[in-house]
Amino acid sequence: MMERPAAAGDPCPAWCRITHGTLQGEEDRLHLGVTVYVRETPVRLCMTAAHGSTPSDGPYVIVGEREFTLDEADALSAVVARLVEAGSAVSPRAGAAAHSRGR
Repeated sequence: MMERPAAAGDPCPAWCRITHGTLQGEEDRLHLGVTVYVRETPVRLCMTAAHGSTPSDGPYVIVGEREFTLDEADALSAVVARLVEAGSAVSPRAGAAAHSRGR
């Protein structure tokens, strides 16, 4: 677990990769997860820590410039999984085809 944000009483989530206390202002109250790239699109978890009477906000899944609640991200992932399954029924996956050609 990372160090707590200086202005917050809540502990840092296990997925946060920020070293709190090194940034100024609101940026120090952000919890940011590791960035994973899908093609060239960054994907990560993000939330703001509680500050004074302001409660924490999030976490959100950030995909590129879009912000999704956990419920929205869960629904999106279920739809994408169904589309992949349907597409795989009629066509080999691109990754499998590239591997079979020796790429």
